[in-house]
Amino acid sequence: MGSIRRLFRHDWPILSLVAANLAFIGLYLGVGPPTSDGAGYRVIDTGAVRRLLDSGDLSGREADWYHPTLPRERGH
Repeated sequence: MGSIRRLFRHDWPILSLVAANLAFIGLYLGVGPPTSDGAGYRVIDTGAVRRLLDSGDLSGREADWYHPTLPRERGH
């Protein structure tokens, strides 16, 4: 029991900082990121993704940004 008292007596600044960070992370996850224009976050249109998944268009082809590269031949 003495070690717990010593922990709180000497380490209360770091413990309060950790608790505050966890509280802010919990609030952020509960409220969610801002969705206004210029907020700097990408917002996924889940309805459009669901429609593409249901129709099979999403899994039937490679992504537009994916460009496979062939391995370079070793030349002397």
